[in-house]
Amino acid sequence: VLIFDRLETTSSQPFTAQFSPQFAPSLSGDEFTINNGTSSAVFSLLTQSSNWTSALLTANGETNWATQYGDGPYQVRNVLGSGTSMTTVTAVNIDGAATSITLGSGAAGETVVIVDFADATPNKTVTFYDTQARRSIV
Repeated sequence: VLIFDRLETTSSQPFTAQFSPQFAPSLSGDEFTINNGTSSAVFSLLTQSSNWTSALLTANGETNWATQYGDGPYQVRNVLGSGTSMTTVTAVNIDGAATSITLGSGAAGETVVIVDFADATPNKTVTFYDTQARRSIV
């Protein structure tokens, strides 16, 4: 799974990537993993350096106020920096379906991601366009 975000503001603002998993995340370098005991998902921010932090969310000291499933809720955040625009791509590798997910090279205004699948599926190149609501998959 690839998550593409294009953020724009009229004045410089701090940007933060944030996820709210229901299971305790395992932080490791520039990625984090969520495991529910049956499946796992590895989240990697491809377009910026990562420094993920995690916190168990509470309300009035209670940790189970919003728990419907899992042992959360947790908040996983990465401060991306400040600016008036930013493009991010987050890869979510579920159960090791991909052996690698990397950035490729593209023209100005393009973000290219190359997915190498773990099975016999041919590699895919996905191009996101910063200024248009479209993408290309080859």
